[in-house]
Amino acid sequence: MARASSLVAAGMHTTAANAVFGTGQSTGQIANGTTQAAATPILAGVVVFSTVGVGGSVVLRNEGAARMTVLNAGANIMSAFPPLTGTINAGTVNAAVPVPVGRVASFLTIDGLNWYATISA
Repeated sequence: MARASSLVAAGMHTTAANAVFGTGQSTGQIANGTTQAAATPILAGVVVFSTVGVGGSVVLRNEGAARMTVLNAGANIMSAFPPLTGTINAGTVNAAVPVPVGRVASFLTIDGLNWYATISA
């Protein structure tokens, strides 16, 4: 069976390979910045943001096929931005989607630029 290490050996970025297999976890992260340029990058396949200030935001990375899941465990709505010139759910280029407090957002991309999101109820 394929493993993340096999994909990395074939040239895929480590974060993307871990995301494909649902591995690579990070907890206790802080959502900083209020703009796409200043947003905290999502660096693992599963990330728990325990601190989200007013206007706190995160940004998805442009790295080819990937799946990322984030939990907003902070006190404020978190904005999730696509990578520069990207979209989420075929929306406006560079526009963020809100991730409400206590919700999980799952993101999927094939090309690293155009992402699709499902946000829990």
